Amino acid sequence: MEYKRVRPDRGLLSATSTEGVRTVVFSGKYEICMIAGVEDGKLICYAIFSHMPVSNRDVYLEYLYTVPEYRERGVCTRLLEYCDEYLSGCGVSVILSRIYLHPTYAREYNSFITRRNFIPLCVTGRMLDYRLEDMLGSGTIQTIIKAKKKLPEVVTPSLVGEKLINALLSDNKRTGFYFVKSECDEEVSRFFVENGEIHGAIIASRPTDDTLYISSIYMDNIAKKKNMFLVLFCECIEPVLKKAREQDVKVIVMLNSENVYNGLMLVFNPPEEEFLVLEHMHLIGRQTA
Repeated sequence: MEYKRVRPDRGLLSATSTEGVRTVVFSGKYEICMIAGVEDGKLICYAIFSHMPVSNRDVYLEYLYTVPEYRERGVCTRLLEYCDEYLSGCGVSVILSRIYLHPTYAREYNSFITRRNFIPLCVTGRMLDYRLEDMLGSGTIQTIIKAKKKLPEVVTPSLVGEKLINALLSDNKRTGFYFVKSECDEEVSRFFVENGEIHGAIIASRPTDDTLYISSIYMDNIAKKKNMFLVLFCECIEPVLKKAREQDVKVIVMLNSENVYNGLMLVFNPPEEEFLVLEHMHLIGRQTA
């Protein structure tokens, strides 16, 4: 079997990966490296990395896949060994793995990846995959939309201003909140500002016409007491609604808070799909216990 870097193929990924992975690969916001194992012209397994560096920087392992009939044969282990060599030659010293899995597969994957010298970091994140139409059926959302004029105002990133946003990001040791500015889409991201300070935010983007991607959510105690999450959410989806009409729009929500997760479960029906986000770290060229 030959291992080599290949170009990401939309048809292949549509058949073998998740919506979240395709969002990362085809959004155009990240440099992508896809390394595959090929036998007799057939792609057997592949690994996708994002934020491929020019020099010494970390990369993310976004996804691993092996065709079913080749599993349990060691092809993915050899693929990861080749990835180590390839990325090391590019100056990479650390691989950070962020994998989205159905909860039933999470334990199995964690065992697989840790046996291959990846160190577990956390399993607290979740990715939820909703249909916008289903979310709009919520009575709570309909009530908020009708009462919009009476609720606290939320604003777009440009109205917040760079100064306040930079102040929030620089205070991430206290707040725990961080986001990549390239993911803060002016059209759909929303902030709750009061007395010259950001108290709540939803960072979102439109990677495709039929996808709304909510990558980060921030609520301090003031925003929580005023139940600002759903107000921000309604403002976030409003521009999507105006353009969507009869189009089936997916809403992908990244979560690192169990409180927000529990709140979503109360307001909306269960999502079409739910994934745990498992994070691991691998130091290239070093063996771990």
